[in-house]
Amino acid sequence: MLRSVHLSNFRGFSEVKLNNLQRVNLIVGRNNSGKTSLLEAIAFLQWPAKPQDMPKLLRPQFGNVQNRYFRWLIRDESQGGAASIKASGDGQPRDVIFSRGAKDDTVRRQMLLSHEQIYAAQEMQILIAKSVPPLKCQVVSAEPKAPNELVSLFANAVKRREGEEQIERMLHEVDDRIRKVRVYPAADGIQIVIDLGLSEMLPITQIGQGIIRLVAMFSELIGGQPDICMIDEIENGIHHSLLRQVWAGIAVAAERLDVQVFATTHSYECIEAADAAFSKREQYDFSIIQLFRVESVDQARLLDQHHIQAALKGGIDLR
Repeated sequence: MLRSVHLSNFRGFSEVKLNNLQRVNLIVGRNNSGKTSLLEAIAFLQWPAKPQDMPKLLRPQFGNVQNRYFRWLIRDESQGGAASIKASGDGQPRDVIFSRGAKDDTVRRQMLLSHEQIYAAQEMQILIAKSVPPLKCQVVSAEPKAPNELVSLFANAVKRREGEEQIERMLHEVDDRIRKVRVYPAADGIQIVIDLGLSEMLPITQIGQGIIRLVAMFSELIGGQPDICMIDEIENGIHHSLLRQVWAGIAVAAERLDVQVFATTHSYECIEAADAAFSKREQYDFSIIQLFRVESVDQARLLDQHHIQAALKGGIDLR
């Protein structure tokens, strides 16, 4: 799990240090304050590295990726120079270097002693520190799923050892009425059914949207088995009354599956719901990363339980 992240000259960030990251971290800030850029920085830390996936990971992809994506990873790239992302946690420190422009051969040889080149095109190079433990990042969609897509996600998850049991246990922690979750081959198509202790198991389409979202999210996490889960604009399509239930499920999944979560939001209700959900847990393993802009430079600060609850109590808008 990442405990600190340090960005230097990456995208809109000049110098940002985030320490004491928690199991679940919610990124807030106005439009164009760097929320997606921060998620991208975290994704670049994964190993084995997948730079070819980065242009389409969190942004629309079109045109030449070198000109439209990679050249913009270094802040004000027209000035040349370099950028870096450093992180530390439970394992070995991680370090990614972005370099533009010709480098002295001696300097380059020294860099390649400790780093491995994972991308090179035109004048742009990306290198990541060697011998780091594996780290898998996965973007989990917050968008509603079509019934057939949900069945596919669930089926992929239950292929994993004890996948079905894991989903049932986590759902039961969120709603203790839930006993079983099954795939049922009905005459009109395959569907997911849930046992709520009634005379028949109910089709998932007849269950609340909050549970449907959690089944999709749990299925994606169990099927993908990531170390880090990223959810962009987590409140999308979710009524504010369901947000506390969704956050309760995220808290359970993060702990049970040993996943670190980084999510973004524009919603004040989402922040309130997250605080309420984690306040009920034995450990308040939640923080807010607040992004803001000062003189065209993106800045960030990390808020712990004390600061979050003081701001909510005082009516301070954290978004």
